[in-house]
Amino acid sequence: MKSLKQTTILKNPVRWLCCAALGCWFLSLTLPGFAVSSAGDSDTLWPGYMILPVGLLFGWVNMGWAVYANLLFFLILILVQNGKAAGKPIFFMLLLVATLPFLSGIPSGSSPLTAWGWGALIWLTSLFLAIAASGLQQQWFTVRQIGYILTGIAGIYVLVATLHMYQWAQANIQEREIYLSNGLAFTVVPLCGIPLSWPEDSLIGADEILELDIDPSLDNIRLPEFERWRSGEFEWVMYNFTHEGRAKVMIRYQAPLYPPRFSLQAKATEQGALIRLVQKDTGGILHEQKLRKRRLFHDRYYHEYCPAGWPKNRKGYEQALLRALGRQTDKLSNGLSSQTQLQAETALESCDLGEQDIGDIKGLRMWDGREVVLPPSFHMHRGFCSKTYIAAATVGNHPELLDRVYIFDRGTLQPLAEFKIDDTCSKSCTDITGIQISDDNVTVKTTLNDTQAKRKR
Repeated sequence: MKSLKQTTILKNPVRWLCCAALGCWFLSLTLPGFAVSSAGDSDTLWPGYMILPVGLLFGWVNMGWAVYANLLFFLILILVQNGKAAGKPIFFMLLLVATLPFLSGIPSGSSPLTAWGWGALIWLTSLFLAIAASGLQQQWFTVRQIGYILTGIAGIYVLVATLHMYQWAQANIQEREIYLSNGLAFTVVPLCGIPLSWPEDSLIGADEILELDIDPSLDNIRLPEFERWRSGEFEWVMYNFTHEGRAKVMIRYQAPLYPPRFSLQAKATEQGALIRLVQKDTGGILHEQKLRKRRLFHDRYYHEYCPAGWPKNRKGYEQALLRALGRQTDKLSNGLSSQTQLQAETALESCDLGEQDIGDIKGLRMWDGREVVLPPSFHMHRGFCSKTYIAAATVGNHPELLDRVYIFDRGTLQPLAEFKIDDTCSKSCTDITGIQISDDNVTVKTTLNDTQAKRKR
C-alpha cells in the first residue's frame, strides 16, 4: 500500500511539489535562518522555530516583512489542494520575500544581522516549490519548465556553497567560528583579511615584568593592563583603588639595574598596527600579530583593530596576546581586598597631591615623595598622612566627589580600602582637618562637623 502511495505521488507532480514544499518548510524550522551580533563568544543563531513566532509578532519593527510570507505560503498550498488559482497570493508573497535583503536584525534594534544560514535558503526553496506547484496546476508551466526551475534552484545552492567555501578560505579562524560554522551559509560582515596568530600555549610566565614599547599614536587598540612594567629608565606599578576597577593609581620608580627579559611592542603601520612579543637578549619574536584598522561593523563613528575579540569576549588578538603572556584576564588582579585589616590611626599630617605635572607626562605629580599618576577627578582630594596610611577625601564645592574616601598604604601607595560617605557634607564645609581611620569606618573631620563613611567590601 505504501509503495502504491509513493507511486501515485510521483505520477502526480503537483502533489509531489506540494509535499516537497512542506518538507523543506518544516526542515527550515530546525536550521539557523540567520545570526545576529551578540555579547557572547559567538553570534546568536536564530533557527526557524525562533524566527517564526518572534517575526510574526515583531517582524515589522526591523524590516522583517518576509516572515509574513509564511501565511501566504500555506494559503497557496490550500488553494492548490482545492484546485484554485493562487495568482494574487503568489504576487504578494513575492513582494514580501523581496524585502528579505532589508532585514536589519532582530527587533531589539541593537543586534545587527551578521550571517545567513542554510535554513533561510531551504525556506526560500519551499516557497518557490509552492509557486511551482500552483503554476503547474494552472498550466502556467509545463513539466519540463518545472524541471528547469528545479535545476535553477539546485544551481543557486551550488553558488551559495561556492560563496561559503570562498569566504571560508578568506576568513581567519575567528571569523570561521563566528560567521561560517553551525549551519551558517555566508556572512555579510566584511572579513578582516588578516590571519589570527593563536599561540598553542603560554610563551612566558604570567609574573614576568615586561618592557613596554607602545606607539602613543595608536588609538583604540586594546592591550592588557599590567601591574608592573618597564618603560625607558623607569619602572611603573599600577593598582586599582575602587571596587569597580575604574580608577587606577600608577607609581613611577627609578628602574632597577637588571633589565627585563621580554619586550611587548605595539607599532602603528599603514594598515593598522603590529604587535610583537620579543625576547630581548636574542631579538627573537615569540608572538606577532598584524592588525587592520577598520570601521566597526554597523557603526558610523567607531573603529576597531581586527581580528578583534572585543566586545564579544571571543577569540581575537586580545585573547591571543593574553594566552602568549600566560594570563587569564586583561584586568588588574591587585585591587582592593575586603580582607585587608586596617588598624586604628588618625591622619592629621597634610600630604596633598602636587599641583603641577612633572615633565611631559600628563598627570604625573608628586605625592608624599613619590611620582604618581591619578585620575583628574582625584586632583580635588585632600590627602592626610598617618604613620601607616594616606587617606584621601574631598569636601566643599564638588558634591559629585563627596561620597568616597580612599585609604592607601603609605609605604607602597597600594590602595587598601574604599569608604562610602552616607551623609554628604554641605557646601559650607570647606576644609578637612583630619581623617580618623578604623577597619569598618572612617571619620572625616572638617571645620564644620564630622562626616562618617562606611567601608565598601
